[in-house]
Amino acid sequence: MENSQHFLGMLAYDFESNQKVLKTIQNLPETKVSEKVKAIFSHLLAAQHVWHQRILKLDYEFQVWEEIPTSNWEDILNQNYQDWRKLIEEKNDLKEIFQYQSTSGKKFENSITEVFNHLLIHSSYHRGQVIVLLRPELEEVPLLDYIFHIRKEL
Repeated sequence: MENSQHFLGMLAYDFESNQKVLKTIQNLPETKVSEKVKAIFSHLLAAQHVWHQRILKLDYEFQVWEEIPTSNWEDILNQNYQDWRKLIEEKNDLKEIFQYQSTSGKKFENSITEVFNHLLIHSSYHRGQVIVLLRPELEEVPLLDYIFHIRKEL
């Protein structure tokens, strides 16, 4: 149970950070948001969806590098959060090993914990890419470091 609480906390951080990046993108004129930014943020959302579906052996709604319309991003971000939260809350063993097939067709196996940790790092990496690309257009950069999420002022 303690492990689940840790993962739920990390999921909340990831979700909050993705929301900040999404709001940053939404607050810019569309002409200032490059196709590269759209492709990267779409990929971040799609990857979270695909990994969740792989664990549960369900079909995906979109592919890992499919460009998702910006008008759908907020709904997908929220759905991904709810799906992952439910998975973490309901799985008895997050160290459970599952088998899956990669996009290249190769078969692998990993634990849910390993994939969840991958997703946190993956999202952080791509959020950084998006912010670097948007930086010239921003007056203020969103604070995305984990410490800003957890720090408690005295």
